[in-house]
Amino acid sequence: MADANNRLSKMVAQNAEATVIATALKHPEFTLHSDMLKPGYFYNTENGCLLWAIDELYKRGIDTIDALNLTNILESNPGVSKVMKLKNITDINTYIDLSRLTARDTIEEYMLAVQEVVTMAYKRDMSKTLTTLNNQCLDEKVDLRTLETNINKDINAVTEKFITSNEMTLFGEIVDDLWEQIENERNEDGSYGVPTIFPALTQRGLVHEKCELILLMAQRKVGKSTILLNDCIEQLKHGMGCIYHDTEMSDKLFMIRMLANVSGVEQIKIKRGSYSSSEAKALKEAREWIKEQRFKHIFAPVFNEMEIYNQYKIFMYKYGSDIIGYYDYFKGNEKSASENYNQIGNNINFMKNEVAGELEIPIMAAAQLNRDGKVADSYKLEMYASAGITYKAKTSQEIMDCGGLKAGNCTLHLDFARSAEPMGDDEILHVSVDGARMRVKEADVQPRTITPFNDNSVSE
Repeated sequence: MADANNRLSKMVAQNAEATVIATALKHPEFTLHSDMLKPGYFYNTENGCLLWAIDELYKRGIDTIDALNLTNILESNPGVSKVMKLKNITDINTYIDLSRLTARDTIEEYMLAVQEVVTMAYKRDMSKTLTTLNNQCLDEKVDLRTLETNINKDINAVTEKFITSNEMTLFGEIVDDLWEQIENERNEDGSYGVPTIFPALTQRGLVHEKCELILLMAQRKVGKSTILLNDCIEQLKHGMGCIYHDTEMSDKLFMIRMLANVSGVEQIKIKRGSYSSSEAKALKEAREWIKEQRFKHIFAPVFNEMEIYNQYKIFMYKYGSDIIGYYDYFKGNEKSASENYNQIGNNINFMKNEVAGELEIPIMAAAQLNRDGKVADSYKLEMYASAGITYKAKTSQEIMDCGGLKAGNCTLHLDFARSAEPMGDDEILHVSVDGARMRVKEADVQPRTITPFNDNSVSE
């Protein structure tokens, strides 16, 4: 027994355990990425107690861990408090100060330490199990059937305890749950999923669905952000939470746009303060409404996969998973056209699969067309995005040809869609965009005979 305990004592990731706890103290949000790590996996039981306490504090919305709140949470659990006293860890203040020396600042480094702790915990448990089974092999009283049963049962128990992927189940076992989800996503008006701001597209089956990404494609300065903002505000009005990643607008500039949409007061009036008393009231009501929303605007000029993913995880952890994400917008760099295509395609792929897919939320994003009317290889777009919409501004002549502004000043075309009916070449949805108030809607008049506008019709 002494030899066995001696061997187990060597299966310890001392440095990794210290790194995990030190990093979690400094960055408690990192624990969102380590679901596979349980408090019981630590060889040093005090570390398991500390991880439990950090997780409990973060669940309660506390993201700055200090000696006071850590001590209080540790003492709130008699079992945990007893372990900490037995291990003679009573000076939490000093412990936190010392932990700063080994804390890491990147999720990658943290996850390496987590993996090492989990690996050693698995080895210890498996070693104990195999030792027990070995003793049964040497026991003459254990028959073949019992030994075979115990080997299968005990080894599988350890493997299932540490499994890091989803549990393996037959599709038939989840049919009832899936059917319930389908029924719950039906709307009273007969539609399905979360409608966009365009009823005509909803009728074609295009809605916001979990794990899917709708891509809006347009040239520069024609109102991509207006459509995303309008859709976002519409979802907020229906009780959804929203994250809006913005590559161009600071919080202040975005707020002006948001206020213009919600209040109906023109942006220029908001900036100059030249609004009437009734408009001032509308602006105040708009501000109060915005304060109550589960909404986060993030100004991020550079596309950073890890930051984006982490921001979604934190938002969902704190404010619920019934959310829609917006990315405004994908754009290339100063490299060659082929490199731009690859970069944009990779970014869209990440948002579709790693964010929308893994987190099971809908995403709506915009991408900028180049002067030739392209974003990237059309094959890549159809491969990565769930649906693609081309958005264009009409020329003055086109507005006249369609019968005036009642038929709108812009057009939409549903190019492709995985779960909806794409538009034919002779179909276009006319929309009215009010840039001053950041509002957009389907045009009052939809001409029946449509001549598709060419790629050069978009205003620069």
